[in-house]
Amino acid sequence: MGVMNMLKIIGNFVACAVLLLGFSLSSVANVSHVVVVSKGHGCPWCNNMVEMKLKKVPNTKSVEANLRDSSFDYTPIDGVQPDLMALKKAVQKSGYSFRYIALTVDGVVGEAGRIQDPASGNIFQLSPAEWEGVKSRADQGKVSVRGRAYPDAAGSPIRFEVIPDDAKQ
Repeated sequence: MGVMNMLKIIGNFVACAVLLLGFSLSSVANVSHVVVVSKGHGCPWCNNMVEMKLKKVPNTKSVEANLRDSSFDYTPIDGVQPDLMALKKAVQKSGYSFRYIALTVDGVVGEAGRIQDPASGNIFQLSPAEWEGVKSRADQGKVSVRGRAYPDAAGSPIRFEVIPDDAKQ
C-alpha cells in the first residue's frame, strides 16, 4: 500500500469523523419523560405481565403501572436514553398490543422535520405542519416537544405526533 493510498484513507476517516461529530452536536435531543401505553388488558394480573417485560428491558431503572389507562411510567437508568423499539417489543412479548410511547423530547431542531437523539440513535419524524409549529417555538434552535412516538422498525425514523401543551398525553 503506497503513501498516497494511506493519506487518502486517513483523509476519508478524518472527513467522516468531522461530519459525524458536527451532525451529532447540531442535532442533540434528550428524552426526559416516557409513558408506554398499551391496550388489550384491564386487570392487575395483565398489567403485571406487561410491567415485568418492561422491567427486563436493558438499562431500566423503574417501571410503574397505571391500571386505569393501561400505561406504564418508564424511567431508564441515569444518563441513558430509553430504547423505544425495545419498549415496544417488550409490550408485544407480554402478549398485549402496543399503542404508543408518550414522551417529551428536549433538543435542537434540525432540517426536514427530524429531531435526532445521538445518544440512543432515535430519529423523530414530524409531519410538515407540526414541524412548522415546532420550528416557530424554537428558542435559539432549542425546543421541548411533547408527543406520541410510534416506533416501527429499528433504524427507521420514528413517527412523532406533537401534543399541544394543554392536552393529555
